[in-house]
Amino acid sequence: MTTTGCVQPTNYEETDPVPDYSLFEPITINSGDDFLKELTREWDERHIATTKFFRRVSFSEKFGLFAMPPTPGQLSVLIKSEPHIPFDEVFLATNALSPTPIEMGGSLVLENNHSCMFAGELDGHMILVQVLKKFRGNEDFFLHQIEMHKNFCVRGIANLLRYSCDTKHLILVYEHLDFGPLNTLITVNHKLPKLNWSARVQIVYDIASVIHELHTKHQTAHLNINSQNVFLNRHYQCKIGDFGYEPSSLEFNYIDDVHGLGLIIAELYFDHSSMVNQFDKMVDKVKKWGTDLSVFLQHRHDLLCDVEDQSLLGFLQLAQYCLQCDFTVESKQIYEKVSEFYEEQTKLSTVLV
Repeated sequence: MTTTGCVQPTNYEETDPVPDYSLFEPITINSGDDFLKELTREWDERHIATTKFFRRVSFSEKFGLFAMPPTPGQLSVLIKSEPHIPFDEVFLATNALSPTPIEMGGSLVLENNHSCMFAGELDGHMILVQVLKKFRGNEDFFLHQIEMHKNFCVRGIANLLRYSCDTKHLILVYEHLDFGPLNTLITVNHKLPKLNWSARVQIVYDIASVIHELHTKHQTAHLNINSQNVFLNRHYQCKIGDFGYEPSSLEFNYIDDVHGLGLIIAELYFDHSSMVNQFDKMVDKVKKWGTDLSVFLQHRHDLLCDVEDQSLLGFLQLAQYCLQCDFTVESKQIYEKVSEFYEEQTKLSTVLV
């Protein structure tokens, strides 16, 4: 029988103590307040104009899973209470926001359509700095991130430490996790340790746990579950980054989170190096395939060659279940299926060790 690796429950207190971010004393610089107030005023006007639309979303009342924008009153409190940091300090903390990739000695961690991520150090702590690009709607996104992190204290969400705003910049400062975004570990970064089977199962369980807590305890959705937005520490414990912001599709956000999890499971299963430009087609095949997924075993990641076929098929079934999910499936059912698979792998590993 083949050893699949020991999957153990995450223990944050013993393996990776939570950093003492209380050292970040509130900064009394108010240079960004006027700008933020102006953004808030414009945002409030749009919020009032769209209130009637949001009230028409029947799914919100039925499922209770859909985040509403912050109210004007909440934003006025937000401006006075959140710690602002001057842009100059962010600039210095990130090696002048060096656009050179971090593996080549610069600060750039990743770049996507709406922002760039830079690594840096502030007050002795490693930080991850998100600089929003000048796109219409990023002001709303900026305010939304601050409000969401202020309202929801979830262990698996990356901590928002500071923000910076002026007439030219909108910046969010997050805690830094050693190994960076998940996608760099499962694609091309050879300098980082490779993910074994145990780590892959643990990552899926951790992400599912965060989604479950957001959906059931906080009655909201994340809207930005993807491998670029999941960050790992050296113990392969993961935290999810910025919240998505799509007010035009509030009725679908519960499913968006589940579909995002399914896509991550597929990314953790397939060997990207042998599937250049074919990954999306392969995921679509998994989604539409029948119950017998054994045809996909030949496409497993090369690091999973020693994992039992039955375990791999169970992993693929999770991906398929998430990708096919619609509103006939409750959020908690997804978490229960992931938990059941996680426990099975834990028991199997215990027997084999």
